Amino acid sequence: MGRILFIGLMLMLTTTVVWAQEEQGEGGIENVEIEIVKVKQITMPKASRNFEKIPPRPAEPLAPAMTYDFRTINFAAPDYTPVVKPLRLKDETLSKIYGNYVSVGYGNYNSPFARVSLASKRNAEKYYGIDLLHHSFGKGPVDGNYSGSGYTKLNGYFSGMTPKITSDVGVTYENLFNHFYGYQAPKPESADDIRQTYNIIALNASVTNTKVSDFNYKLSGDLSYLRDRSQLPKERRACTSIAATP
Repeated sequence: MGRILFIGLMLMLTTTVVWAQEEQGEGGIENVEIEIVKVKQITMPKASRNFEKIPPRPAEPLAPAMTYDFRTINFAAPDYTPVVKPLRLKDETLSKIYGNYVSVGYGNYNSPFARVSLASKRNAEKYYGIDLLHHSFGKGPVDGNYSGSGYTKLNGYFSGMTPKITSDVGVTYENLFNHFYGYQAPKPESADDIRQTYNIIALNASVTNTKVSDFNYKLSGDLSYLRDRSQLPKERRACTSIAATP
C-alpha cells in the first residue's frame, strides 16, 4: 500500500513540471531583475578582561610572636622664658684712603707730563686739596720748537660742612700756549714771534644748606679773568646765581 502511494505522488509531480515547462515554452522567458538585499548587524558582547593576579607570598610567622603594649604617658614641661640678647655688630673698619697721587712721564717731541694731587684725609667736617696738571710739547711736527704747545692747570679747593650750612671755595689757574706755525717764507727769526699764551684765573664759591628741609637754598658765584700776549682788551667774566626751593 505504501509503495502504491509513493508511485502515485511521483507521477503527479512529474505531470506538474512538464505542464509548467510547456506553458513557458509557448510564451518565452520574461526578463526578470532580482535584487537581493542582505542587512545584517553583528553585535558582540563586551569582553571582560581578566588578568591573572600575582598571589601574595605566604607570610612566614615570626618566632617568637611580637606583642604590642600601648600606654598613656602624661608629663608637663616647665615654662620656658627665653632671654633676648640684641646682636652687637662690630664696628666696621673703614678702608684706608690715600689722598695723595703723583704721576710723571716723558715722551717724544720733548713732551714732559706731570699729574699731582694732594688732598686731605677722611673728615666729616671739611676736606681740601690741590691738583696740578702739566703736559707740553717742546717740539712739534713743523720746524721743531716753532710748533710746540703746552697746557698747565693748578686747582685748589676747600669745603666746610656744619650741621646747617655747607660752603665751597675754589681757585683755578690755567696756562695754554701754542705757536701759529702756518707761516710762509721767510721763517720768523724766533719762535716767540709766533707764540700765543693764554692765562686764565677763576674763582668760585657757594653756600647751601647741609640737610634737606622745608626750605632749600643755594647761593653761588663765579669770577674768571683771561689775559693773552696780544694788545687787545682783556676779558673779564662774572656770574652769580641764587636758587631756592620751598
